[in-house]
Amino acid sequence: MLQVKPSIYPSRHIFFVITIAFFCSFPYAIMATNQSSIDNNKEQSMQLVGKSKLKFWGFSIYTAELFSPNGKFDAIQPGLKLQLTYHRDIKKNALIKRTLKEWERLPNYDKQKVQMWADKLDAIWPDIKKNDTLAAYLNKDGITEFFYQSRPIGAIADKEFGVAFLSIWLAKTTSEPQMREEIISSQNP
Repeated sequence: MLQVKPSIYPSRHIFFVITIAFFCSFPYAIMATNQSSIDNNKEQSMQLVGKSKLKFWGFSIYTAELFSPNGKFDAIQPGLKLQLTYHRDIKKNALIKRTLKEWERLPNYDKQKVQMWADKLDAIWPDIKKNDTLAAYLNKDGITEFFYQSRPIGAIADKEFGVAFLSIWLAKTTSEPQMREEIISSQNP
């Protein structure tokens, strides 16, 4: 029988795997650090415009909070962030279905474009659990960035999307006019 002496040194294979794992993960660690510092700076400059709670038959669905750089709402434009804090579990398919229904209220409704946006949302949004937050930030380039639990989860670069998405809550044709009034009414004098 052949006996193999145990080595006090790790095998070259293990060393190779550890080295590759370190160098492969290093760029992601740098990107995560840079991303969080960008997000923290963005968060620090945002001020609450207003907030409102959506209820359906007495059940709380979510609380909506609108933020802007100056704490005021003038129009749907870059620099706005809408954050929803959910008070119940909701599957992403239900969120997307409701989003599609709300988009039908928009002027110049384009069914093909809206379906394309819904497909993108399906790839970005998670299922929601009670107390989760989902936020949309319309950046200076017109790109809509999504955040789940304050972490970036994806973006949609179509400039029309951001306006259409925020219009669900902020347009005069919204299905929830009372909520709109509460979230656009500036908390800041």
